[in-house]
Amino acid sequence: MKNQVLFTLTAGSLLAISLSLTNVFTLPVHAQKATTKSKTPVHHDLNTVSGLSAYLKELKLAKKAAGVKEKILPGTNVRVLPGTGIYEERLARLQERAYPSDRINTDAIFRSINQRERMQPAAPALQQRARDRSLVTLAATGGGNPNAVGAWEFIGPRNLTVPYTTYYGPANSALTGRVSGIAFHPTDPKTIYIATPIGGIHKTTDGGTTWAAIGDSFPIPFTSSVAVDPNNPNIIYAGLGDHDYNIDTQGWWFGGAYNARQFGGIMRSTDGGVTWDRTMDFLQGCAVNAIVTDPDTPGVVMAAVYGGTAASIYRSTDYGATWSVKTATKSLIVNAEDVEIGVRDASGRRPYYVVGANNRIFRSADKGITWAQITGIGGAGRVRIAASAVSANILYMTSTSDQRVRKGVRNATTGAWTWTDITGNHPQNYGPGSNWSQVPYDYHMQASAHTINGTLQDTLYLGLITISASPGANGTWIDIGRTGSAQARTHNDSHSFAVFPGDSNIMAVGNDGGIYGLTYTTSAGAPTLTSWTFATRWNHSIGITAFHDADFHPTNPNIMLAGTQDNATPAALGDLTNWKNPGAGDGFGSAINPTNPAIQFLTVQGGTIARTGNSWVSGAYITPAYFSESPGFFTWLGIDPTAPGHLYLGTQFLWRYNETTRAWQGHLGNTQLSNGQIRAITVAPSNNQRLYVGTTDGKFWISSNQGASWTQRTGLPNRAFTSIWVNPIDPDHVRVAVGGTGTGHLYESYDAGVTFVNISGSGTTGLPDVPTNAVTCDASSLWVGTDIGVFYSADSGLTWQNATQPLGLPNCEISALKLVPGTGYLMAATYGRGMWRLPVVIDPNYQKGNPNGTGVITIASATLGGTKAAPTLSLTLRNTGTGNTKNVTVTFARLALGGDPAMNPLNLPLNVGELTNSAQTVAVLNYGATTQPSGTAGLVKVQGTYVRTSDQSIQSFSGNLKVILP
Repeated sequence: MKNQVLFTLTAGSLLAISLSLTNVFTLPVHAQKATTKSKTPVHHDLNTVSGLSAYLKELKLAKKAAGVKEKILPGTNVRVLPGTGIYEERLARLQERAYPSDRINTDAIFRSINQRERMQPAAPALQQRARDRSLVTLAATGGGNPNAVGAWEFIGPRNLTVPYTTYYGPANSALTGRVSGIAFHPTDPKTIYIATPIGGIHKTTDGGTTWAAIGDSFPIPFTSSVAVDPNNPNIIYAGLGDHDYNIDTQGWWFGGAYNARQFGGIMRSTDGGVTWDRTMDFLQGCAVNAIVTDPDTPGVVMAAVYGGTAASIYRSTDYGATWSVKTATKSLIVNAEDVEIGVRDASGRRPYYVVGANNRIFRSADKGITWAQITGIGGAGRVRIAASAVSANILYMTSTSDQRVRKGVRNATTGAWTWTDITGNHPQNYGPGSNWSQVPYDYHMQASAHTINGTLQDTLYLGLITISASPGANGTWIDIGRTGSAQARTHNDSHSFAVFPGDSNIMAVGNDGGIYGLTYTTSAGAPTLTSWTFATRWNHSIGITAFHDADFHPTNPNIMLAGTQDNATPAALGDLTNWKNPGAGDGFGSAINPTNPAIQFLTVQGGTIARTGNSWVSGAYITPAYFSESPGFFTWLGIDPTAPGHLYLGTQFLWRYNETTRAWQGHLGNTQLSNGQIRAITVAPSNNQRLYVGTTDGKFWISSNQGASWTQRTGLPNRAFTSIWVNPIDPDHVRVAVGGTGTGHLYESYDAGVTFVNISGSGTTGLPDVPTNAVTCDASSLWVGTDIGVFYSADSGLTWQNATQPLGLPNCEISALKLVPGTGYLMAATYGRGMWRLPVVIDPNYQKGNPNGTGVITIASATLGGTKAAPTLSLTLRNTGTGNTKNVTVTFARLALGGDPAMNPLNLPLNVGELTNSAQTVAVLNYGATTQPSGTAGLVKVQGTYVRTSDQSIQSFSGNLKVILP
């Protein structure tokens, strides 16, 4: 029985949604990508914020002029124009990473990737920490497994359900992430390789039942294409880049810009994907969109390279060991988007075809040595081609300008081409022209030979929003994907297609939901929809989901919620082998109430918010009636960690949802906090009056009265603020992560932002200069998630180590990172490689804070004074609780300065006596002489004990602090 969804949603009304036989909350279809044919906007450089903003504005005007209607999101006054979502997402991501510049500084990214590869791995430091028996003994009471430090573990999504069938596919299918390229083994249909744009290369040897990631060693995991050598199937080629996301014809933005220069080109494996080497590494600003191998001439490989100054068609004659392009060819063929090899002609030769820029198609009769342009084809814009599977003298093409499909027949004697329009009844899917609304993002065409009425004929496949087939390639089309209907047979946004060389009736198609097997059953008559069967379960275990944000249960490591690119908001609700999907469209900010985890919140593009109080057995929209501001394509949330756990939402203003009254209060403090978007929202765990907010346009704010008034803090770089951590027991102690490049990326304050210190480190042991998306901490360690992985510091940010691939995590973008004391795990949501977790020893002092009373000692600051002959350390100790303490004693304060051995104080233990609630005192420690020069940075690790007056129990405190030798 199918899920029964009963709901009524109108502007201003919020009604709960009731579901039977499922615990998945289903949001309605909205903001999907449809449009009618319209005039193309003026060309802009879409790698710049200004160019992309202008293009998006013109695109919206063109769509409206063509009669495309806006949709109003249910329960809100937010208007969404179909067909613009891909540009909205791209702009939001670009703005955050480029600010305050107009484009991303890719040089800094290249340097950062190189630095990451040279950094010390984090494993030894973490293992040493686990061996610290005092820490292990204390941590044993805090949850999780403190006895060992393991490797990163992929945890899903697995068996991710569809939120609804329209656009997502059958109810029993599984979802994952975008697939850009597919290649079959030449003789084994169960061995298949896929290229994923932000998740590397994956392989199955059992026909899609299980998959293995085989490209995690790549410096960056962006891949557009994959090919298997037909003469030696152990040779695999992976084309780097994310071509489909590069909608512009000039260069690359994030998702492409990062893999230019030494990180671009082609990776090659000669052992079926076990090991790889980079064989083409000179392609600045390019992506390898297609790779083909000649089945008749071993070693000949062709690569279509697109997007930069080196873009053309490249040729290898030694199995990809070396590549070349002739000067004449490079001048003739610019920005090669596609390359095809046809079947043999009467003389046994195979034609080669290449698509270049400006609607130009070229043919080679000498295996790619020389090329001649094919003229008279018609159309313009971006072109896709398909070589006939039955004739060397037939070629198919389609263009974005007129949205037509044409068949070209070549006269074998004269070489002249005759072109015929075979668009016929090509499906519009869910509105005039809507099937074409996102080209060239989702855009491919292939031909396969099928027996129809007893004759081997071409069947032409065109992938757009849906995928359709033309049996006999004669202008009669069947929408075999049906993605725009409630009877959808596959996910929408088709990107790739492959035919098994041993049987042309066995195929596979890749889209935004993953890879789907496709089988054609030979028909005695005219083929019908049932002639094609999709295998919809191949995605159940592929780890390529692209997460935007995530939140996690405070004590159950198997419960989490996370928004994705085009796959709604997956939720693990206790079973990591079967994920649910309570969302819609593109999901973003997610939140789980830490005091009542059954209360959860998710967002959908354009500002729609949903809430559940029973872990998505039922749910309701709670979208506020926004005022004049724009909620943005992304919506970010922050949740009050204290009962009853109010929710905060950011537009240009801050909004609060009252969990008790179920009402929104907008524009807190009547203060516009951003001209862009509020990106980071954190409530102090020990004082929910204290709010910290960071914006995408470089503004950092603090409120001490739940938003009734605001103070802007300075002293931080003018960059987007992406994440704010607040000490669980000290509301004045904050750490702030920033995006962009050209500055430090982690800053710390002990006085609520009055003063900040850069704790990014420096040089080769510092944090790489790359956008940093998340910061999470316990009392003695720092973790950050960046666009190129996870980094760890055990010394309060003095030095940093690589906690990515050395611990088993792919070199991928980290969109959310959270240390969860109640589970003993560090949780990571990635943009392109799914969800991961790392078991770690969590410092128990992180959990000692009790905001409801009893004294708690923290180290507010540390200052090194005196002289080199007799340095002194002044520690400011503070009682941040509401109860009294006595016998406050510093028992350990080891100081490390430059290259000197660590020094111990001469006057320990040091008893500083009693500290009443909110009081502080200074403890002065004396050290021996040092040889280091003035200005040397150092680290002091402090430990101590105190007696809690209320129950006479002995408690401990600790911390790592940075100091400077005077």
